[in-house]
Amino acid sequence: ERQEHIIRLQKNVAYGPGKRSLLDVYWPEASASGKAESGGAGGKRPVVLFVHGGVWSSGELWHYSAMGSDLAREGCVVVVSTYN
Repeated sequence: ERQEHIIRLQKNVAYGPGKRSLLDVYWPEASASGKAESGGAGGKRPVVLFVHGGVWSSGELWHYSAMGSDLAREGCVVVVSTYN
């Protein structure tokens, strides 16, 4: 049975010195029924790291917020990065 999750989002996490070296991290917090979950066996969840195309010069984190939210609702941890 498919479960949809309530998600959390941490925006603009710096991973380097550049002003565009940022990540948004989406993760499931609980099932839509309100039950907190550990992520299955051993608390592990699949992780999706998304680095968008943009010729290393364009694209913003918010452009990919729908994808990050959708995948987190399906139970994945999603990391979306931007770069200098």
